[in-house]
Amino acid sequence: MHAPVRWLCGIAITGALVALGLSLFYFSLASRYDLDEVAKMPARTIIRDSDGKELDLTLGTSRRLITRKDIPDFMVKALQAREDARFFQHSGIDVRGLLRATLRNIKDREFTQGASTLSMQLARNSFQMRAKSLHRKLLEIALTLRVESRYSKDEILTHYLNRIYFGAGCNGVEEAAQTYFGHSVRDLNRSECAMLIGIIRGPHIYSPFRNPDLAAVQRDQVLDRMIAMGFITTDDKETIRALPIRLTPDEQRRPERSAALSCIRRELESIVDDEDIRLGGLQVSTTLDSAWQMRLETELERAVSSLETEKTWNHPTQIGRASCRERV
Repeated sequence: MHAPVRWLCGIAITGALVALGLSLFYFSLASRYDLDEVAKMPARTIIRDSDGKELDLTLGTSRRLITRKDIPDFMVKALQAREDARFFQHSGIDVRGLLRATLRNIKDREFTQGASTLSMQLARNSFQMRAKSLHRKLLEIALTLRVESRYSKDEILTHYLNRIYFGAGCNGVEEAAQTYFGHSVRDLNRSECAMLIGIIRGPHIYSPFRNPDLAAVQRDQVLDRMIAMGFITTDDKETIRALPIRLTPDEQRRPERSAALSCIRRELESIVDDEDIRLGGLQVSTTLDSAWQMRLETELERAVSSLETEKTWNHPTQIGRASCRERV
């Protein structure tokens, strides 16, 4: 009888020592990261041509930072319902969610579930931790606990919304609100708030510009989660869904100076969405020959301008009539 007890005690002590050793090791690694980076604006993404020359494409430079008082309380509840139900209760790690995800990963024999809290996502995105491995996950947990000890909950969700990518070249929630709806995040109605939160998981796929119907579906899913958490009622959902969502008209959207750069932006946004990479601080190499591209686009612009001029001189009456009809 005594032998099994000693054996179990030995296993318990060994397990505790291993856990302690791992904790010390990963907290030592985590201490090397500068937590000031969490609150800083991410660097702009640089696009280079085939010769390594920087192209004139600014990504991540128009990010507009907000403070907690700028964020509607409804948006905070929507974010909590969609991304992290126990955000204000846990200390950065949702143990129940982590255990559930671990069991699922063991069953699937791969990392299909992450159980990432908002704090974990912020730590991962702040320090560009992308590899899916047990080592990365343990380091992420250690960093998350440091972030939670340094920043308040309001600061964490504010830094999170300032940092993440919302599609259509929008970095941070303020730029997303201005780009999609034409006004500041503080002036968003509840339907617009829910839509922005809904597209976080797929900013390229669910962009209201690209797929307004899918964006609306995501908004409704956010509202359903809010109902499940008791934040709103079913009647509230219908009232919110009836609120107007007026997307910025095509002619008022940010123009792209180059067709080639527009293609690069779209491709990069697709990669960003597929790989869960935030659009900021990236170094992107392309096969584009910038000199030839500039020459081709200059010649094309000159040819189009010449054709428009020729059409105006050859058919002034028809054009004038068409313009009158358009104005009417």
